[in-house]
Amino acid sequence: VQSITNLEMANQLIENQSLSQDSVGLFVSELGMAYARCGQIDNAKDVLAKLERDADLYGKYISGYIKCIRHLVEAAEGDYDQGLKGLRELLLSVDSQGLGNTEEAIHVMEYIIFYSKVAGYDSLTIASFEELRERESKWKELNKISKFKEMEVRFETLQKEYAIAEQENELKQKGNIINLVSISLAILLIILGFILYLYKNIRRKNAQIEVLMRELHHRVKNNLQVISSLLDLQSSKLTDASAQKAVEEGQERIRAMSLIHQKLYQQNNVTEVDLSEYLKTLVQEITDSYGYSDEVEVRVDVPSIPMDVDTTMPIGLIVNELVSNAFKYAFHDIDKPILSLEIIEHSNRKFSLFIKDNGKGFPSDFDFDQAKSFGLKLVRLLTRQLKAELKIDQSNGLLYSFSFSTN
Repeated sequence: VQSITNLEMANQLIENQSLSQDSVGLFVSELGMAYARCGQIDNAKDVLAKLERDADLYGKYISGYIKCIRHLVEAAEGDYDQGLKGLRELLLSVDSQGLGNTEEAIHVMEYIIFYSKVAGYDSLTIASFEELRERESKWKELNKISKFKEMEVRFETLQKEYAIAEQENELKQKGNIINLVSISLAILLIILGFILYLYKNIRRKNAQIEVLMRELHHRVKNNLQVISSLLDLQSSKLTDASAQKAVEEGQERIRAMSLIHQKLYQQNNVTEVDLSEYLKTLVQEITDSYGYSDEVEVRVDVPSIPMDVDTTMPIGLIVNELVSNAFKYAFHDIDKPILSLEIIEHSNRKFSLFIKDNGKGFPSDFDFDQAKSFGLKLVRLLTRQLKAELKIDQSNGLLYSFSFSTN
């Protein structure tokens, strides 16, 4: 949708520019293909009609785009056989012109994979994946340009989408969804541990390590976003409310970890995070995601403390769980809801973390240490990882107090 918005703005701008007809046609064609891919069939047909009406003004290059839009519209309307047939014919035409290993040909292959997958043509999807692999390999060898990483990410995303499609029946089960989230988090923690291990073993080469760590943090952050997107894609197909909730909570935890790596590769220091900046950003994102920006008074009082990743990660996950729980359960029928987060630094690198809300608190018979929810189990596990002491006070709302050190 964002791509469509950008293309619409670009088309408005080029109307007053002195561009060649083919340049104008290229912009309009890109917009038409985006409309068809997103299911905006009427808009795609309008663009197709305009291009066909002005076809004599364009060169042979644009005619290929016109055919592509026509076949994409056919597929988007449900005529998968006709649409896929047309796209294959267009690909043969591109091959006959010696353009089979260009970016345009690869785009056509991606459309074929997308609609064959939607139509349920598994054998065609698999064959097209292999053909796409060969074309991309040749395209990379011939071009050797900076877009190599972008093409690699696109292909890997297609592979993961197909893998998810194969596992769709299994992932419909609530237990498998929860296992997938847990396994994904475990893999990410292993990746992080491996990255830190590499760093500690080569830190004598300071200049090289800084570049390496920045790139690794960036990759981990991108991988986290890919996994979050895949979980979001899968959750849209779930009908089980508890399974959907498990996936959404997994995405929230991934966001808390991803934010740490984003801060690390954006700043000069690639080994420590400014705890104040990180927690303020995290709490604000959680507040916005639950729609409480204007309804709850949120107070974050955290000094600017440089903190290593091993300590920041469990703190961020604890804050994510308890702040999210407050927004989900604490503020129903509360006139002036208040949520506060405070960290006090004592001497000898000892700290106190306080998370407080003025909500209803736990039920009278609730036992935190015996709670079976995944979120509270995770809080207990992370508390032990920090070697922290946890106290809970329900005399006025709900107050969590964590005492820990980083010595």
